[in-house]
Amino acid sequence: MLFNSGCSPFFISSAISSMLFGKLNYDTQLANSEDRIAFQKQMNLARQKFEDEKFEQELRFKREMLKTGHFFQQIEAKRSFENEKKKLEFNHFESYWPLRIDIHAIWNENIFSKSSPSLTVILSRYNSPKANNDYSNTCDELERYSEKLQNITFKHSAWKFAEQVNVNYNVGGIAQNMNVHYIMQGIPTLIITPQVVGDTLYFDTSIWSFGKGLGSFFNRSMFSMPFAEQEYDQLKDKIRFAQIAIMGVVRDNFMLFEFQKPPVFPKVVEQERLDKYPDVHQFLVTQYGALKEQTTTSTDFKAFCSNRELIDIEQILQTSVNTLNQ
Repeated sequence: MLFNSGCSPFFISSAISSMLFGKLNYDTQLANSEDRIAFQKQMNLARQKFEDEKFEQELRFKREMLKTGHFFQQIEAKRSFENEKKKLEFNHFESYWPLRIDIHAIWNENIFSKSSPSLTVILSRYNSPKANNDYSNTCDELERYSEKLQNITFKHSAWKFAEQVNVNYNVGGIAQNMNVHYIMQGIPTLIITPQVVGDTLYFDTSIWSFGKGLGSFFNRSMFSMPFAEQEYDQLKDKIRFAQIAIMGVVRDNFMLFEFQKPPVFPKVVEQERLDKYPDVHQFLVTQYGALKEQTTTSTDFKAFCSNRELIDIEQILQTSVNTLNQ
């Protein structure tokens, strides 16, 4: 049998296919390799860019921290200078300190030993001889009431130089009150200063809240009443009650606006005294009516209260006003 000596078509076809597929695979691998190289380059560029940006950010951060550090160092240096200056002023001022109470003891008692400072209340001496002779008894009653109200630290017989007080001299004038404020401006305080002018007794008040500087200090007359020196014995109960009313109103304002706590004084005030002294009664009605109005209109107050607290406070204030109006 004779055989054909040439290559078969199948063999030729397979060879061509192998060659073509080999070339295709090679081209594919080459393309993939080039893509991987390009991808790696892109990754390296991205990484380098990231590293550069990271370095720039770190550098900016370090410079900003350095700048901030310098700023606060300047503040600390200035504060240190001011403190040294105040020490010199304080050493000079201490000789004019008008209270019997040690300054450092006040700070320790009100700032360092309590999580929420109470309202410190001080009653100034009178410029009426008879009223001044009864000063200690008046302090006794205000102190008893302060215990009923709570959140009050009443300073009994706080003023120095009591023996110097006479009809022409009042220890608790506004200048003295500002001296007290200079040291105690970080401690919420009420100073009641009874002043006889002609035939009228004015109850001036100096009030300030937490350390807000002179911006929180204000002095105003809260109540007044007819007064005659020879009638003091008949007037002394009303005078004491008026001062108790002022203390109660200011205490409730302080606790309401600083701690969102509802008023207490209308619950403990004696109805008998309210009936006996209608002008003091009306003073309280006016004050608590204004307090209720403030809580319903003040956005600053509402910002610190939950809806439940606002409802409770409004109800208690309305009850207080209703009680006082009876």
